This record gives sequence, structure tokens and C-alpha cells, in this order.
Amino acid sequence: MKAKIYTVNGNGLDEIHQFLAEHHKGGLSFADKASLYAYALEAESHIDDKNPAFIELKSWETLSGHTETFDL
Repeated sequence: MKAKIYTVNGNGLDEIHQFLAEHHKGGLSFADKASLYAYALEAESHIDDKNPAFIELKSWETLSGHTETFDL
């Protein structure tokens, strides 16, 4: 049996970066490479669990004060 391995590519990292810049309290200063890769790993783990690729910001992390999700 062959296993499929899914990874977030450069376009996905750019999309995550844009989402964090627009929705995270830390803005662009928060969206460093380590943060981008951590969120990419989160999205990949959702795929591994047979779910869509998405990331989630908790309400206390967002500018809106509400939980925000982003589908890749």
C-alpha cells in the first residue's frame, strides 16, 4: 500500500502569510518563517486525518476577537 504524503507548497505558505498578516494581532511581525511552518504543519496534520487543509486562529489571537479559520 502506498501512502500519500501531502505538504503545503510555496503558494500555500504565501496564503498563510497573507491570512496571518490580515487577521492575527501580531500582523506581519508575527508571520515569520517559524510561524508559517508551524501553521503549515497544522494544515498538513488535518489532511493526514482525512480532513480539508485549514488553519485556525483562536479568538484571543485575532483582530476581530472571534475564532478565524482559513482553508488552503
